[in-house]
Amino acid sequence: MRIIILTTGSRGDVQPLIALGLGLQQAGHSVKLVTHHPFQEMVQSYGLEFAAMGGDVQALMAQEAGQQMLEASNPVKLIQKYAQMVAPLLAEAMADSWQNCQDSDVIIGTAYTIWGFDIAQKLQIPFILAALMPQSANFD
Repeated sequence: MRIIILTTGSRGDVQPLIALGLGLQQAGHSVKLVTHHPFQEMVQSYGLEFAAMGGDVQALMAQEAGQQMLEASNPVKLIQKYAQMVAPLLAEAMADSWQNCQDSDVIIGTAYTIWGFDIAQKLQIPFILAALMPQSANFD
């Protein structure tokens, strides 16, 4: 089975999915991890296939404009500015994800790459949410 894993964020968002990918690969599946370019070496060092996803928000936030936005004292304006800054990056990440999922049988994604659900639906293949933190406060 050809499995695509979509992830974005920090090392803490990527590394657990490398572990998942390794387990799936050991079970006999073909796995490609799609994430931002700074993680290419780490992904490939574990023997997983890598594909680059544009729209690296971490890189944006490290730039002067990102740092200035973080220093804003008005939280509403901060959220508005953040949304404006990341919109083009999200479009790029989604387009790269779409392209990389074309030959997949299953897509695994996180809450940060939830667009994978829409891609899977369009391709008529399963989508699996890989939750890196609890997704519900209902403990009954």
